[in-house]
Amino acid sequence: MNAPELAAEVAELKDQARIGDLAETKMAEAQQALEQFGLRLRCRRGGSGWRSIMPSCRRRFRPDELIATYKDMAARGMAATNQLQIAHIQAGNWADYADTRAAAVAAAADFAALGDAEQRTDADRLVSALDQEQLRIVLLLGALAALTFGWLFLWLRTRGPQPLRWE
Repeated sequence: MNAPELAAEVAELKDQARIGDLAETKMAEAQQALEQFGLRLRCRRGGSGWRSIMPSCRRRFRPDELIATYKDMAARGMAATNQLQIAHIQAGNWADYADTRAAAVAAAADFAALGDAEQRTDADRLVSALDQEQLRIVLLLGALAALTFGWLFLWLRTRGPQPLRWE
């Protein structure tokens, strides 16, 4: 091999190394953004980033599986965040109690799988508040039923016997 061919090969390897280093940096930034659930904002702000770098990488050097994993995690995180927000909005409406509780429990499970303890705690607090409110309503209805039956019992005892008239 002569020197110009060797120099061209070295230059190509340097370019690939530079692109790989840049791609690795962008992937680290994507992971950090994902961990902070800020990926949605970053994707909306700019089209530059790892998507503009990846086409220039050779197919065997692209971390497609890792990118797909991060995309899936980001989608799960955003879906769980939306579920939790909807659950907070619906928390005051008792007609949607079952759906609200199910959404909060599902969001808590997703946050636990993603490792977001703060959001999971928020979802757990919402589920606990919903359960306490439901228990309070059940106890109030039970007390109302007990008072109603107590009043009926006293009314029947104080009313006395009524003569039957068969006319």
